[in-house]
This record gives sequence, structure tokens and C-alpha cells, in this order.
Amino acid sequence: MRWLRVAHKQANSELKVSKNKSSVVGNEIKRHRYSTVLVSLCVSLFVYGGCSFRGVKRVLLCLELELGISLGGIPSKSSIENWVGKMGLFCYEKVVAPSDFGPYAIILDESMSFGSARMMVALGVNANKVKQGSLMMDEVWLLGFSVRTSWKWGEVKAFLEQVQEKAGSKAAYVISDGGVNLKKAIQEADITRICDVGHEICKFMEQSYKVDTRFKAWIEAVTKVRFQVYMTDTAYLIPPKQRTVARFTNLSGVATWAVKMLEAMPTLSLKEQGTYGWLKDHEGFIREFEATFQMNESILKTVKNDGLSHKTIEQCIQICQNAQKWIPQKHREKIIAYLQEEKEKLPKEGHPNWHASSDILESLFGKYKSNAPTNPMNGVTSRALTMALMTNGNCFPGKEQTETAIALETISMANLAHWKKEHLPENQLVKRKKTMKN
Repeated sequence: MRWLRVAHKQANSELKVSKNKSSVVGNEIKRHRYSTVLVSLCVSLFVYGGCSFRGVKRVLLCLELELGISLGGIPSKSSIENWVGKMGLFCYEKVVAPSDFGPYAIILDESMSFGSARMMVALGVNANKVKQGSLMMDEVWLLGFSVRTSWKWGEVKAFLEQVQEKAGSKAAYVISDGGVNLKKAIQEADITRICDVGHEICKFMEQSYKVDTRFKAWIEAVTKVRFQVYMTDTAYLIPPKQRTVARFTNLSGVATWAVKMLEAMPTLSLKEQGTYGWLKDHEGFIREFEATFQMNESILKTVKNDGLSHKTIEQCIQICQNAQKWIPQKHREKIIAYLQEEKEKLPKEGHPNWHASSDILESLFGKYKSNAPTNPMNGVTSRALTMALMTNGNCFPGKEQTETAIALETISMANLAHWKKEHLPENQLVKRKKTMKN
């Protein structure tokens, strides 16, 4: 990277004397060297652009070298990291309460981290589904998150009470998976619980096929062929990778692969047919499994896109009843029973549709983890505050630049350090280094 540093110095000297190069200007920030435009650009490159802190520096250097844009200097990695932390904390504490816009719902889930750290997150969303399609980040708010070594139902209940106090009113309902601690906490908090439709369908698939000998034989064959052909010339036909945890959440890809392979089998070479010909031995089960997934996907698409209502529930029940005959009857019965149970929780017919999916929270977890330190021993760090920058009530893209100045002038490094001490567990990597320093 030496050449990059040399080029940077040379570019800075050239930019000082050049009169033809454009410059980035913006509002000044008290006690800060850089403009609001540059700070916002750095934060956006990290949070939305997928750049690391050092990657942000490299992007800024490219802008100077290739486009001749004078940035007034390149901020350090530490400065960019501090800006992200400050703006994240500012947005988190300044969250726009969903209750300001009427009835709201909470999407609740926990995410595991390194060691014993577990993060509980609550998103707020308008209780009534106002747009068709899956939820987007601009429709939810980060109401709160907290980190503990474990989450018993009493602690989850206390967390729910805190986020509802922050929102200013009681939630209309809570969307969660079937975690025992979550279910008990929501029940004790006297809030209607709407089951996450994806987790429920996945649970029924697991109950129907986990002990099925046909399924076990097929999956063992799929796993075996991945190892056999990985380094061969037939690897381009390799089946999709399977998850070891929550396996039934992504098996639809394997089922689709198997069906397409069966259809393409006559066109394959003799060597390829010899490698993948075993699929014919499982053809009956594969057709059943793929048809079951297609029925599931139709139900998920209806509920996620249109919401949960008396009308959509009847549509989903009809899908189950009209499904192909070889789909297990018990599986269809379980889905129908679940839908009828959810129907009893809804207000009277004609009421606006409700949400019934926590996919948006899973997506937020994924985005946070992509920005988290690569060493898992760091556990949950202050970068969790970036979740506050990604949601509608808090995100900065498109807002006035004065918001950036207010954030950095309001939140000091002392404020950020105090928040870390009060809300985050001890960094295991730092603890390791202190213990092993001698």
C-alpha cells in the first residue's frame, strides 16, 4: 500500500495549487475539521456501500485521483469509525416513535454472537400493512436492542416494556418466532402474538420430513455428491450448499436443483449421468418434496406481500385444499390449523391487514453482521448502532446536511464511551489480550 500513500501525498499537493478541480463543500461542524458532506459520504460508504473503514479511505482517494474532487483531506480510519458511532447513537436515541403515526406493531427476535452474548432487537412498524410486498427498511424503526448472556422470559418482558415506553404507547401486536422465552414474555405482557409465518411453515416441514427415511436417504446422497465432485469437471452441476442449522429454511433450493437435474438428465454426458444418475432413484420423493415447497411458497408469498387478514387466510386455506394430492395430508392440516388459529387473533373482518413476517429483522441482522468486526471474539460492539442508521426513522441518506452537524455536535466521544460501558458486554478480544499480555 506504499504506492497508495505516495499517490495520496502527491494528489494533496497538486490539489492545493490546482484551480480547475471541483471541491466538496458543506456546512461546518463545530470542533470538527471536515464538512457535513464529507462526513455523510463516509458514513454512507460504510453503512450502505459495504466498505470497511480503510475501504472508505481508499474510495475517497480514488475520487481525488480520478475525478479531481478536492475533499479537503482524507480522514483517518479512527475518525470515520467515530463518526459512524456518534451518528448511530444520535439516531438511536432520537428514534422516531411509530406511535406518532398511529397503531404500531413490534417485530421481536434475538441473535446469537460470540461466547454467551445474545442480542435482543425490537423493530417498530405501522400495525396496518400499507404497501403491497415484503417489508422494506424504510418502513421500520429500531425501537431498541439489548445484550445479555441469556434471555429468560422475564427479561424479555422487561425489554418489551422498555421499548413500548420509548414508543409512547402499547403495541397492537408482536411478531416473533416460536421461541419459548419470547412466547411466554409476550403472553405475560398481555400483547397479541402473531406467529412469524416463515418460521411456522419451516417448523411444519421439519415435523413432516425430519424423520422420513426417504428424506434422510436423499439428503445423504446430496451431501455425498458435493464432496465427490467438488474438484472435478462435473462440479458445475454441484447441488446448492445446505445449512447445518435451521436446515429446512433453505432446502427449497436443493429441491429445485434436483427437479431441474432430472429434467436435464437426458442431455447430460455419460460421465455426468453416471455422477448424478442416482437422482432417478429418488424421483418420486423429489417430486413430492418440490411440490410441497411450491405450495408453501404460494402461502408465504400471499401473507408476506398482502399481509394477514380474513381474506388472505381464506386464500391460503384454499391453496392447501387445492394442492396436489401427493403432498402429505398432515402437513396441509397443520398449516390450515395454524391459519385458523391466527384468524382468531385478528380484529373483525374488514380491518386493515396486519404484518406476519420477521424477515426484515433477519435482513437487518445480516446487514449488521456484514459490518461487524471480522474476528468473532469481539462479540457485540458499538457497530450494532449501525442498525439505527439503516431504518426509516433514523437513516440519514436524503436528509439535510444540518442533521449530520447536529449529530456530531450533540454526541461526544465521552457520550459514546459511556453508552458502550453501560450497554455492551466486555469485549472478549480485549479481555484475551489483557490476560495473555505477559
